[in-house]
Amino acid sequence: MNTDRLLLLADKLQGRGVYAEAGPVPAKKFQLREWFRWSVLSDNVDPTACGFAGCAIGWACTDPKFQAMGLEITKFPYKMVPQFEDATGFHAVMRFFDLGPGEADYLFDEDRYPWMEWGPDEVARRIRQVVAEGRTCRT
Repeated sequence: MNTDRLLLLADKLQGRGVYAEAGPVPAKKFQLREWFRWSVLSDNVDPTACGFAGCAIGWACTDPKFQAMGLEITKFPYKMVPQFEDATGFHAVMRFFDLGPGEADYLFDEDRYPWMEWGPDEVARRIRQVVAEGRTCRT
């Protein structure tokens, strides 16, 4: 588990640490159903654009700090997904954060959160809890 990267993501979601000046990810621009959602499919994903919403990973992919570590966006027909090295989608998430499938699901899958309780703050709190407990859920 790459705790440094996970805690950086929690900071981004909550607007803490190096993200204090930018503030937290707005709840109305956060969702867990898709990596990214925005009004116009283009080659560039702009989280400030009207109609953009993203999950925790979607927001990370648009951030220069995460991009500098190799987390990118790759374009498929009609959608864009996270990419890290040669992995895409949840495989990229698992490799980037050094997580097993159970850990990645627990942290980032909408089905692992109570209905409508999956805002940026809830995801960040769960990340911090897992890191603090050194918890693994490789199932």
